[in-house]
Amino acid sequence: MDRKNLDVGCAWQIEIFESLDKCRKIVAMLSPEYIASKVCKEEFNIAWLRGREADDDIIFPLYLYSAPLPTYMKYKNFLDCREGDALRIEEASRRLLETLFPPAADAAHP
Repeated sequence: MDRKNLDVGCAWQIEIFESLDKCRKIVAMLSPEYIASKVCKEEFNIAWLRGREADDDIIFPLYLYSAPLPTYMKYKNFLDCREGDALRIEEASRRLLETLFPPAADAAHP
């Protein structure tokens, strides 16, 4: 979670690039508010570019509430938690944790 504040009226893209470069995963919570936010879409695009350069799944998209998604946000399989479905959000959270902290190989094969 980013703890920085952006200065009003100043260029914010560089700070976002630097913050996103330090992230292992970037959770995009897709909703009408997210789609309406220029900053959120910019962050999504930065994360997408970073993922392409790293050849890794950096973006972890959660489709939280129905919204008209731009085509470029549909490129990845998002986790469908629409209308804030608590059970699906719980499952998505479990999957996110598994990507961040995969089980040790030794534990998988006793």
